[in-house]
Amino acid sequence: MRSSFLALPVLMAMAVPLQAADVPITPQHQGMAAHGHGAMVSPDSRELVAFPLEMRAQQLRNMRDHMEALDGILTELGEANYDAAARIATDRLGLDSPSAAACKPKLPGAAPAKGSMDEMMDLYMPEGMRSIGLAMHTAASKFAAVVRDTAKSGDTRAAYAALGQVTHNCAACHSAYRLQ
Repeated sequence: MRSSFLALPVLMAMAVPLQAADVPITPQHQGMAAHGHGAMVSPDSRELVAFPLEMRAQQLRNMRDHMEALDGILTELGEANYDAAARIATDRLGLDSPSAAACKPKLPGAAPAKGSMDEMMDLYMPEGMRSIGLAMHTAASKFAAVVRDTAKSGDTRAAYAALGQVTHNCAACHSAYRLQ
């Protein structure tokens, strides 16, 4: 212990500060800088989605809830609580969750209520964004079924692969779109 304590000042004296010029800039670094993770500035090429203020706030709440749901799912998977992970996926991310309603295709002839969130989604959400959202909700429902099977088999590989499909759609949407 004593030799480690004495070695610390020597190691600190030998340390050379890393200069910004010493770090190669990779495309990943440039992407991180575009999203506020560095000092560099790069244009944001994602499609700007101009939602009305109320709709924007609702969309941000939904996305935060999705992140919290994913956190809960990962926590439950880590504790081998597969049924709990499936419930979270079903209730908060799946096709029957409240946030999935805006992504589902509308029935022919069915018109959303005037001034409703569904009407605003029809008016302002790009079709590509809606498609990715529907794919995420569909993947979450599939994950719920797969993770329930994990409770019987104990093999988590399929569950993690299915969860990867959920997060793949999240990443695809966030890579393609940004809110005003």
